[in-house]
Amino acid sequence: MSSLKIIYFLLSIFSISFLFKHWKFEWKCYPLFSTMKYGTEEETDAEFDTKADADPNKILQEVDTIYQFISSTEPLFDIPPFERSTSAQNSKYYITNSTEVHSTGNFLYTYVETYDQQGNRKTTGGDFFRARIYDKNTLTGATGSITDFNNGSYLVTFPLYWEGTVYISIKLQYSSEMISLIHRLRDTDNHKMEFFGIFILNNYKEITECHFNLTSIGPLCDLYYHNSGIKWMCVKPKNLSCENLHHMESYFRDPPITDDEKKLLDSKNIANEIPPASSSSVVVVKKQGSDISLPNCQRRPLTFVNSSGFVQNHVWMSSLCQVKRFPTSERAVQCIKGKKIYLVGDSTIRQWFEYLSKIIPTLKTVNVGRHMWYSEHLAVDLTNDIYVRWRSHGLPWQSGGPLMLSDTPSAVSLINNIYGGQEFVLVICMGVHFTPNPLKFYLQTLINVRNAVKRLLGRNPDTTVILKNANTRVPDKLLLHNDWLGYELNRALVATFLGMSVSLIDTWDIAVAYNSGDLHPGEEIIRSEVDVFLSYICPNI
Repeated sequence: MSSLKIIYFLLSIFSISFLFKHWKFEWKCYPLFSTMKYGTEEETDAEFDTKADADPNKILQEVDTIYQFISSTEPLFDIPPFERSTSAQNSKYYITNSTEVHSTGNFLYTYVETYDQQGNRKTTGGDFFRARIYDKNTLTGATGSITDFNNGSYLVTFPLYWEGTVYISIKLQYSSEMISLIHRLRDTDNHKMEFFGIFILNNYKEITECHFNLTSIGPLCDLYYHNSGIKWMCVKPKNLSCENLHHMESYFRDPPITDDEKKLLDSKNIANEIPPASSSSVVVVKKQGSDISLPNCQRRPLTFVNSSGFVQNHVWMSSLCQVKRFPTSERAVQCIKGKKIYLVGDSTIRQWFEYLSKIIPTLKTVNVGRHMWYSEHLAVDLTNDIYVRWRSHGLPWQSGGPLMLSDTPSAVSLINNIYGGQEFVLVICMGVHFTPNPLKFYLQTLINVRNAVKRLLGRNPDTTVILKNANTRVPDKLLLHNDWLGYELNRALVATFLGMSVSLIDTWDIAVAYNSGDLHPGEEIIRSEVDVFLSYICPNI
């Protein structure tokens, strides 16, 4: 008991220091990034050396720099037996400031102690949690941030946004041992997702391997034009030319793992609740002071933010800016009238296109593509001069059927073709299709995309540029798609665009607050995301 009191005392000191250093609703606890230098809005957007930033060596150096900052603890190549892995059931958490009077605008702190399957105290960190506070009666929820002390203990910090009852949920999504396995396979196995090129001439067909990391020493077909600055290649067919490439296909390949490692991946060991040390997992929060006046949603140099708001009664309440509501088509049209909106990314951003087409009857879709899942989507409203276009971000693209490269131009080429201006809005969302690949490959792609955005803002600084990060998801193939991989990509996205004058819509934070694990969430969540999106387009409406 005495040791526990010491822990509480130390955490109290930490909490006071934490509160003293950070503003109520927009706090940052990413000390690793404190040494990363980034410029002001004017420096970042205007001073862009095309030749220097296109230098492959410079890009690879930046990849290594960002990777060192965002990569978690190095993977344990000698993963211990399953019995020594973290157990949610044996672990526990304490409310460190349980005796305080909890008030809105303050924080709730919980301290997590982890134990292995045999009940032994863990002495290493690296576990991946999903922390959330909520109240089912008012349909309210918000996320918590995790501080890893790298000794088997963690501090979970929850912002207290609302008054009333607050329930605590801390789930062990993946143990550190499972993370080590996922981490190792992510960065060492480039071919968990296989791609094949289908070459056809008349009735003759040949199939060859395609990838960004081919080991073949024979003749190759260069697909450079169809990617975002990464040299994708196909092995040249024996009897056909590279011009005979008809389409590509993708296949999952299960990486080889040991029987003991397979135990870590059992579904019963995923997303389990950490029990409280005492019987209580709820606190009551009182309202303190008046509501804070938030600024309009407008672009500013991008930074890391742990919490962007909370959901209440099916409505997203931002803690960063004033989110407007668009309950009618007339109000949505008022916002985007005269706008040219370019949505570049995956199917989770295509949901925005589908939602806008649904809520605005005058926005008519135009059939310009061959495949409903990855071909171009276009909608126009001639009366109100509205243009909305969705295009996929190019390779890699996981498709259940034939993938026509002509329908999947690179994000870089798409951005390069946007002139820009006050009427132009660009949204970028790249994540879902990159989780099977090494993090450095994703960073290299992101840097090329970011440099294209720099060129766009350099030629027309009034262009609105918005980033959307990856959604949460229930893993269908754990080693290829999981929340930890998505979370790492989200950190990479912010780190790459850090300091640039772009806006970020944290759809991950929104999804966790809603307690959603759907890769393609329902309309309620999409409405919340689009409300934030439109608030950045027309902050003064």
